Amino acid sequence: METMRRLFEINHTVILAIYGQVFVVLGLSILLRRSRHSRLELARSLPWLAGFGLLHGFHEWGLIFIPTQALHLVPSFVELLQLLHTGLLALSFMFLFQFAVEALPGARPHWQRVLPMALLVIWVAIFIFPGFVTLAGLPPGDASARAIARYALGLPAALLGAWALRRQSTEQIAALQVPALVRTMRVAAAALFAYGLVAGLIPSPAPFWPASVLNTARVEAFAVIPVPLWRSLVGAVLAIAMIRTLEIFDVEVDRLIAHMEEAQVLATERERIARELHDGTIQTLYAAGLLAESVQKGLPEESQAWERQTRVVTVINEAISALRQTISDLRAPETANLSAALKQVARDVQARCLTPVALELALPEGRGLAPRRASHILAVVQEALSNSVRHARCQHMTLGAVYEASGDMLRLWIRDDGVGLRPDTVVGYGLRNMRDRARLLGGTLTIMPADTHGTCVTLTVPWEELT
Repeated sequence: METMRRLFEINHTVILAIYGQVFVVLGLSILLRRSRHSRLELARSLPWLAGFGLLHGFHEWGLIFIPTQALHLVPSFVELLQLLHTGLLALSFMFLFQFAVEALPGARPHWQRVLPMALLVIWVAIFIFPGFVTLAGLPPGDASARAIARYALGLPAALLGAWALRRQSTEQIAALQVPALVRTMRVAAAALFAYGLVAGLIPSPAPFWPASVLNTARVEAFAVIPVPLWRSLVGAVLAIAMIRTLEIFDVEVDRLIAHMEEAQVLATERERIARELHDGTIQTLYAAGLLAESVQKGLPEESQAWERQTRVVTVINEAISALRQTISDLRAPETANLSAALKQVARDVQARCLTPVALELALPEGRGLAPRRASHILAVVQEALSNSVRHARCQHMTLGAVYEASGDMLRLWIRDDGVGLRPDTVVGYGLRNMRDRARLLGGTLTIMPADTHGTCVTLTVPWEELT
């Protein structure tokens, strides 16, 4: 036992370094992988958890930095660093508390949202600001301040956060039907609960109950293993589980993209059916109507046969009118108005994929495109936007279109701020389909890196169909 205790004492700095690194990795991972445009409530609360991870990691590294610098700094500055270091602990717990409040599903009263900040302000007023009376008559910045920070902020924050994650997994994540991620989130909830116990209930020794009874010195004397090591182990489980939980945003985006592709396939199929009805069925009915009218002209007027033939002609004409209405319903009403159609596509993409789409449109008013050309152009736009969401991992997209009167040309572009195209990118079905449609329209399609970063897809086609 003494050997192990001595080993841990020798490697105390290493343990603190690992402890801090675990939480810094947690914070950075959340910042890099979270989805700012997700519809899940969890996404809106994650920045607070990331802030907790970073601040708490820096606090633990401060336990290494301040003692090593104390030999080279004046005592007054060292005391200031220690005061700031204690404040950093309370601030990190406030971030955790705010995460717990924001992560709770459903509506929350205003007082719950401001409670973490209010507790922090009270703590700072008592322990940090000079001239305030401190608890137990102790000087500011000592073990009592840190113990109260753990009791008043750290413990309730961790327990409430664990409950919030548990509810999130049951009420929202379970609805996505990914059992593995539900279990992972529950592991994260259990780890956060355990962290609340080892970090919020076991402070450094302080001259008041319960810190005078249950503290790091008593626990280490009984269990040998240092409390920071327990905290780092629980923190590692929390970090791994939360990083794994972040995959839920990939699942959400994949399903939104699949829904977007299904809508695009459905629109293409509706256009095909409408075209076949127009080119085949209506023409056949029209020919049948002409034959019926010719037969009607050869019959004596007001005869029984003439009246029956009149009803046949009427029924055929009604069938043709009904089919024309069906064709009109199958085709998107915006196809003739390119500006309105592009705005609708941008709204649909932004609603489904939660990625902002800026519009830069300069199109002539009152001049529409032929439905077939509009259909091909919209298909290229939808495919380009889908590729930006799926492959570029972009945060913003721009959809622009301008009419160039000099050549009666339409120039349209889709620009994103994603990762861009790699040199070894294989041209797939989607890109081939876009280029085929550009050729059908008598135009060109180019895919180039954007001015700063990302990709720009440009479609240039004649406004009117070439004859």
